[in-house]
Amino acid sequence: SKQSDVWKIIVSKGAQLGLTELGNNWIGSIIDINPGPTIMVMPTEDAVKKNSRTRITPMINSCPSLKDKIKEVGAKDAQNTITSKSFNGGVLLMIGANSPVGLSSTPAGNIFLDEVDRYPHSAGGEGNPLDLAEARASTFSNKKIYVISTPTNSGESIIESEFLEGDQRYYNVPCFHCGDKFVLKFAYLTYDENDPESTRMACPSCGGLHEEKHKT
Repeated sequence: SKQSDVWKIIVSKGAQLGLTELGNNWIGSIIDINPGPTIMVMPTEDAVKKNSRTRITPMINSCPSLKDKIKEVGAKDAQNTITSKSFNGGVLLMIGANSPVGLSSTPAGNIFLDEVDRYPHSAGGEGNPLDLAEARASTFSNKKIYVISTPTNSGESIIESEFLEGDQRYYNVPCFHCGDKFVLKFAYLTYDENDPESTRMACPSCGGLHEEKHKT
């Protein structure tokens, strides 16, 4: 929230777990109840345009409180395009990490950096895209930065290094048997020999087993 002292959240995650959608919902809440200049950065400009068409625009159109605040692309007095949405009190700029002009030109107190491990090492020779984007928030006392990615190779991964600089929290799940919470690890998997279908997750506290049907 705006009142929280936390100003940066880093999530190293698996693929297709809904963390981009969480960022899109954060953007929706900014437009609706906490307006301010906002930047969303994705690996490429093509990815930005696809996300705008398939996620941001449908979110705006399906939510009356957002649709009333942003005029449709093509409207006579609209100040909006596929990659820029203006609203009272702020603007949303959606930028590809390969665009040095976009990353270095506009201050913003809210920064959403998506799939950072797929960013180019340098934005057109201007420097690290992550550093360029975060510098846009440096003058805001209540800045919020959300960084997510599926990690690539250890030692080379941007999200890994970002995660290690934070307080390194892990997602815990409760054991169905003893109630203790634990982190899912490959070391806790057990299965019958030559039968991968029998794979179960064992609680490190009590040894209780959890089957595939319990995962959701």
